[in-house]
Amino acid sequence: MLALLVEEPSRELYGVQSAISEALSGTGLYKPERRAYLPHLTVARFRRPGHPFALQNVNVGQFCLSEFILYTSVLERGGAVHTPLAVFPAK
Repeated sequence: MLALLVEEPSRELYGVQSAISEALSGTGLYKPERRAYLPHLTVARFRRPGHPFALQNVNVGQFCLSEFILYTSVLERGGAVHTPLAVFPAK
């Protein structure tokens, strides 16, 4: 997996994560994780090991989000199918 860490997350981000976690756990479909929440953006996932490559010299410039989308992911024979569930404006 390749992910970008959110370096200075706001309290609102933690609040959104907590609210989503509580709502999902209330349905019985989700069990909250024991580890602390780590705000990040998943950029890529790799199915099989490949040639290793170094990322220590890769820099991603600062960027802002106007919204974020909560997706559901269903694994099917042809791969994962991602369906948007809700859109949240970023502040």
